[in-house]
Amino acid sequence: MDMALKGKIYRIDDDGCLQDPKTWDKEIAHYIAQREGVEMRDFHWEMIGFLREYYEQYAEVPPVKKLMGVMQQRNGNGEWDNKHLKELYPAGPSRKLCRIAGLPKTAGEIANAAVLGGGALI
Repeated sequence: MDMALKGKIYRIDDDGCLQDPKTWDKEIAHYIAQREGVEMRDFHWEMIGFLREYYEQYAEVPPVKKLMGVMQQRNGNGEWDNKHLKELYPAGPSRKLCRIAGLPKTAGEIANAAVLGGGALI
């Protein structure tokens, strides 16, 4: 489906993900975050930035464990664990992060959906 936002058209799939990560910008990120119930702050943007950099370099979304390791390293504290991630992005942190970052589903998410026969999210 197509979605218009401030004069730009974005192609969105049935799961709410951008079909082309290259069309991502902060406008669509803010819109998706608002729709997901996430108030974007600096640390949210830092995670989104890392995800997009990683995706650009490796053409895949990094595992959550990798994201947490990088966030701990960059911030020099132990706040960045799965519990903290779930507080920032309740009810499906991986999926919300990817949607806001304009990235496709993770390989693990696709595998979970196939195994569980539906829209299982990691």
